[in-house]
Amino acid sequence: MAGLTKKTFEFLKGIKLNNNRDWLEANRPLYEASKKEMETLTEAMLKEMLPFEPLFAATTPKSCLFRLNRDVRFSADKSPYKTAFGSYMSPNGKNAYHGGYYLHVEPGNCFVAAGVWMPQGETIAKIRQEIDYNAYQLIKIIENKSFKANFSKIEGEQLKKAPKGYDPTHPAIDLLRYKSWTVSHKFTQDEMLQTDFSKSFGKLAKQLKPFNDFFTLAIEH
Repeated sequence: MAGLTKKTFEFLKGIKLNNNRDWLEANRPLYEASKKEMETLTEAMLKEMLPFEPLFAATTPKSCLFRLNRDVRFSADKSPYKTAFGSYMSPNGKNAYHGGYYLHVEPGNCFVAAGVWMPQGETIAKIRQEIDYNAYQLIKIIENKSFKANFSKIEGEQLKKAPKGYDPTHPAIDLLRYKSWTVSHKFTQDEMLQTDFSKSFGKLAKQLKPFNDFFTLAIEH
């Protein structure tokens, strides 16, 4: 079991107010300690998921954590650093091409999410084909009483019209119009600071597994 401490949130508040290299270098010990906490927490979360995600046995925490540095090449915002920590857990870590579990840590905006976010065109086509054939399976998952109590409705950008090749009157047209398919569950900072947070995360992840499996099956087969 594992959780974060206040030092992680202290660092994230600081980097948001002082998003520059001089501040980061002056506070590098705090950054390194916070990064280590995220690695430790990610390792604990991976272990919690092993009973139902055995392929995670070879996944390392470092392969799941996103870098603090931002890619500013195509952004008007040239701030060099992110103001949140993110960890994406899948058999291939953050480089997954199918459904996985994402933990976002940011003061006032902590959440776990699952599903597929901004997939490429070929992957979108596979997912839509699976929804076309087996929408009832996805609907059964997201309409489950316990699932609805813990997670948001499907989130993601949608096309304004039916995707090319699909009838606008398709019974699952709302699901087909998505370009990303994710659900999320928010956490308070106090919840993130609990020493058994990884265990709480594991319970939620187990509920999310059927949702992820639907998309992984669509993409892989």
